[in-house]
Amino acid sequence: MEEIYTNIYQESRKKAGLEQFEAADRIGVSYHTLQKYEKKINPIVPHDSVVRNMVIAYNDKSLAYKHIKASALGEFLPDFENDQSLTVSALTMINDFRNMQEMICKIVSITCDGKIDKTEEKDWSDIQKAGNNLMKSLNSLLNSRGDIHVD
Repeated sequence: MEEIYTNIYQESRKKAGLEQFEAADRIGVSYHTLQKYEKKINPIVPHDSVVRNMVIAYNDKSLAYKHIKASALGEFLPDFENDQSLTVSALTMINDFRNMQEMICKIVSITCDGKIDKTEEKDWSDIQKAGNNLMKSLNSLLNSRGDIHVD
C-alpha cells in the first residue's frame, strides 16, 4: 500500500487556505524557496525565523512544535496528539490537571531534600507520567480549532 506523504509546512499552509504565492509573500521568502520547503523529496528545512513567520501567517502554533519535533532535538519531546474535539480536549486537560493536583504532596515530599532516592523512584516516575499527560492534554486544548465559534 502506498504511504501518503505529508509535509508539515505545506499541510499548515493549506489548512490556512493560502496559495504558495500569497504564503511566500506573507512569510518573507520567494515563491521558489517556499516550494523547496514543501518538496516531497529532499525538502529544505526552513530556518527557525522562517518557521516563526509561517506560524504567524498560517495562525498555526502547532507548526512550531512539529518543526522542533522533526529536528535532532525532537526525540526528547513528548508526542502530542491534536485530533480531539475541543470538548474532549478540555475535559481531558481538566482530568489530567486534577491528577497532577493530587500529586502535589508527593512532589513536595520527594523534592524537599533535593534528591530522589531509591524508595521514591516509582512515585517520581508516576509524577513524570502525570506531568507529561497534562502537557499533552493542555497542548491539545490550546491548539484545538474545531468547534470554536465567535459571534
